[in-house]
Amino acid sequence: MLPQELLKTLPYGSEFLFAREITEVSEKCIRGKCFFPSSHPACLGHFRDEPLLPGVIMLEGMGQIALVAHALYLGGDPAAYTPVLHSIEAEFHLTAPADTLLMAEGEPVYFRNLTLRSKMRLFDEEGREYVTANGLLKLIPKNR
Repeated sequence: MLPQELLKTLPYGSEFLFAREITEVSEKCIRGKCFFPSSHPACLGHFRDEPLLPGVIMLEGMGQIALVAHALYLGGDPAAYTPVLHSIEAEFHLTAPADTLLMAEGEPVYFRNLTLRSKMRLFDEEGREYVTANGLLKLIPKNR
């Protein structure tokens, strides 16, 4: 499956899709770009005098690529599964303003029994890391 075809399989409406492009995908790695618009309701008022991108939204954008898209790719048939986040452990290194384009990357620790454990990071064009995380996502078969 081509990277842009994979992007179209993500189960999000346009108002919650932060993944903008998948630039590379293989069994060993996935990379893509996330955009976080200042008009998103989660960004409004966070914070009133110094607007910053909420950490949970940074996690969501990174996870859409590094966990959800990668698990659907590894599962072989994206339409057959519902992705369910099981757990995530993250460290935040930098704050980011809204209207920021960041890169997400994921490397599987393992993928077995429809479960992906992945090392992830969210970074900018200069390589500065905003978030590093370890996540676990399960694919639940549909219609079972």
